Amino acid sequence: MRKLLFFLAALFLSFQPSLLGKEPEVFINNRVLAKVKDKTFSLIDVVKQMDLYAYENDPTLATSIEKKYQFYMQSWRYFLDQLINNELMIFEAEGKEVSISDGDVREAILARFGPNVQETLHSLNLTLDEAKQLVHTDLLSQKIQGYYVHAHAFHAVTPEKIREAYEAYVLKHPAHTEWKYQFVTIRTDDEMLGKAVAEAAYTLIHDKHLSLNETVENLKKQYASVKLTVSREICGPDADIASHHKAILTALPVNAVSAPKEEASRGSGGGKVFRLFHLQEKKEVLPPSYAQIHSELKDSLIRRLVTTGLEEYIGKLRKKYDISEENNTLLVPTNFVPFELK
Repeated sequence: MRKLLFFLAALFLSFQPSLLGKEPEVFINNRVLAKVKDKTFSLIDVVKQMDLYAYENDPTLATSIEKKYQFYMQSWRYFLDQLINNELMIFEAEGKEVSISDGDVREAILARFGPNVQETLHSLNLTLDEAKQLVHTDLLSQKIQGYYVHAHAFHAVTPEKIREAYEAYVLKHPAHTEWKYQFVTIRTDDEMLGKAVAEAAYTLIHDKHLSLNETVENLKKQYASVKLTVSREICGPDADIASHHKAILTALPVNAVSAPKEEASRGSGGGKVFRLFHLQEKKEVLPPSYAQIHSELKDSLIRRLVTTGLEEYIGKLRKKYDISEENNTLLVPTNFVPFELK
């Protein structure tokens, strides 16, 4: 009986790799996902694209099965779309006689996979012919995008458009003042005592050149019944500064302290509140000149037009070649689960 139980336990564990300390693997439910003319794309084709992306952009994905699984699950539809889009651009290239030389392909392979090409391709489960085809397709699609998207975006960004972008930037980032200051708060129920302590604080800061913290510590020893505090350093632009604070600060030169100001108590306990403000820094900030951000604005406009232009161009190609589920070019079943951890 004991031998039978041992045998059953061993058999159970053999089907539970995680219990034996073995890391699970990503199982690929391979099938054809799309057909464009005579070209079919399977889930394996998509995985090869994702592995290549991971190799070039995030090598840590190769060291964690869980991260790789999550990356696959989140990204496979995007990479399937990229495969279809690139194939459509190849059709366009054939019609426009756009080509890529073998020399360009060889140069790109060395740049992407390094000097140990065969070793790198083996780690990515790619043959040399597959790598050449992938690189050729990428270069060709980039060239087509250059003709029909990037060139249009570049010519559409005129000096007038850049000037308009600059004016919009200035409206969003107008000239303003940056402030840095602290204040001493004196709180007491005795108005006369509060005024006396506030005047003493002003004298210590203004005439004796004590810091705000030194002043408060000095006065606490003399006036135990009065609550004295020093605020944190407050930094920010006009928009972030309380209006009644700014009214006081505006009249002060840098490094000066204001005369005591009586303020209404905001607490529930009532009493009298006096404050002295110390202006530490005041800086006028102007928007950058047109010349300073001309290139940045131009590049931003081009990128925006490239993004929208590429979406429109791909949309036209998909319509032209009738890429849809209705005509069986997209073959992804409902509730399809492409990957599993086993």
